[in-house]
Amino acid sequence: MDLPTTLDPLDSLPVLDTGNGSFNHTQHPPPGGLPPASVGAVVALSMTFCVIGLTGLLGNFLIIWVVVTDRKMRNSVTNMFITNMACADFLIMMFGIPEIIQVS
Repeated sequence: MDLPTTLDPLDSLPVLDTGNGSFNHTQHPPPGGLPPASVGAVVALSMTFCVIGLTGLLGNFLIIWVVVTDRKMRNSVTNMFITNMACADFLIMMFGIPEIIQVS
């Protein structure tokens, strides 16, 4: 009786071979990781992150700009709270999203 030499659960999973589009039972993803993404998936995710990031930056900047330039908007505690959240979100969009893209 042949017993498996490793106890890796990924050994029995088929992996999509990028060469001809068929399943290949001999090629395995790296330990603890996923197989590499296709170029199309990388481009689609990059474009999605760019659109989300630019929309977030523009929207938060407009909120901050409106409250700072209009004196009546600064009189409300609610508006100042919203401006504070917009500042925090703006900073996350500036420094957090590029870090996520770099690590992904």
